[in-house]
Amino acid sequence: MLEAAQVKQVAADKLADALFSDDAFTDGSFLDPSIMTFVTALLVLMWSRYRKVIKRQCTSIEKKTQEAEEQWLGKLSTLVVSVRG
Repeated sequence: MLEAAQVKQVAADKLADALFSDDAFTDGSFLDPSIMTFVTALLVLMWSRYRKVIKRQCTSIEKKTQEAEEQWLGKLSTLVVSVRG
């Protein structure tokens, strides 16, 4: 399993290659420092954006789950009362 730093490096290499091709690398395998700075900033911004979206989705799911449980319990209570009465 890859560590977080290894994942970042793999992602940075692939992104730099996609954006800048061979110009992104010095000596064929190491990212140019200015390219690495740019790619790192880009990854941080992307992570921040998607983290916020996922957090909103999780909050929405929790709220909808609670609403569904309340509706279910309400209908169940109604059913029990009608069966007893």
